[in-house]
Amino acid sequence: MLETHFKIKMLTTGYQNWTLPTRLGHMLYEAETKYGQRDNTYSLLGVEFDLDANKPYIWYQSGAKYLVIRLTSHAIDDEMIAFYQLAHECIHALAPLDPNLAIPDNVIEEGLATVFSENYMLQNFNKPCMTHEQKYIDAAAEVRKLLAVNDDAIGLLRAKQPCYKRLVSNDFTTAFPGIDAGLVQALLSPF
Repeated sequence: MLETHFKIKMLTTGYQNWTLPTRLGHMLYEAETKYGQRDNTYSLLGVEFDLDANKPYIWYQSGAKYLVIRLTSHAIDDEMIAFYQLAHECIHALAPLDPNLAIPDNVIEEGLATVFSENYMLQNFNKPCMTHEQKYIDAAAEVRKLLAVNDDAIGLLRAKQPCYKRLVSNDFTTAFPGIDAGLVQALLSPF
């Protein structure tokens, strides 16, 4: 495991390194600034690694009001993979929903998480990190179409309905009259 994931050390620049928790703080700030405030009724406890998981995910603890971001074993020894996975899960942490409700993820949420993680890595590390899974690529393409309609689209939608999984087509047509119905249907489709 990389020491820099959790250990602070002084750099030759006179600054300290970024750990996973401090990087998460930066990601949350960026995501909230662009896409709206995180639902603070859920407490974000931190980051850990699930050695058996093939994808990162949000784990809900104790009645679903406590969240932990779990990264995969691939991220243990690779800072860039860790940051990419963390950025993706950061978007899910903005608008969590009790998993006992069994509402499936939708394209807008997974697409936004993919777009945000790709943009974050490019802007902060000049690294073009992208997924190779087609369903994430397709979801990100749909979100990019929405952002082409209005770059602040996600923030505007979340101002009315903060939870991605509870968005309905009327939320889109009210915010963006004349928006393509096919795009709305694609964004609201189960992932």
